[in-house]
Amino acid sequence: MSCEDLVLKRQLRKGFLKIAILKMLKERPMCAYEIMKTIEEKTGGLWVPSYSTIHSHLIQMSMLGYIKGERGGERGKIVYRITPKGEEVLKRAIKVIKEFVENLSVFVEELFKEVKE
Repeated sequence: MSCEDLVLKRQLRKGFLKIAILKMLKERPMCAYEIMKTIEEKTGGLWVPSYSTIHSHLIQMSMLGYIKGERGGERGKIVYRITPKGEEVLKRAIKVIKEFVENLSVFVEELFKEVKE
């Protein structure tokens, strides 16, 4: 994989991470470590965001009012929950992603037709 591919992959993951975190917190409250491990599990180990990356996203999202953290989990960890504002953002993000993927699939099909010819 080229250096440019790695940069692109990293940029896509950063943009997707906030949405993934909101989706997971909608399913259940979690601490940063649980979020990190859940992503690792769901991707079969292909994507393991660092604890610091998860933590910085959680701080940003808390400041935006998308999530709320409360100390009190196992060993006094901060457990995060999605807020109503976060649920609205997630709903809009899923709609945008769905439209993007649908449009992208049409484009990819056209590309494959050109490659076959």
